[in-house]
Amino acid sequence: MDKFTRQMLENTGLLGMIGKAERGPAAIEAIRDNQAVYSWPSAAQPTSSANHQRQRVLAFEDLGMEAIYEFDVVDIPSP
Repeated sequence: MDKFTRQMLENTGLLGMIGKAERGPAAIEAIRDNQAVYSWPSAAQPTSSANHQRQRVLAFEDLGMEAIYEFDVVDIPSP
């Protein structure tokens, strides 16, 4: 997904991403240029047990778990 990072950040209003691994130089530059945030699974864990009010696929639905999702979450527990 690194090759799509700049496009996603600049064309969707995306503010942050939770991913599965470290990002490459192009993605890091895009994240920095767009003042976005990125975190990997340790940050995803608290939201997995939070109360999801709503979720929807925003893009790339055919990619399944690699698609881009939007979540409305409340009551995220403290680490």
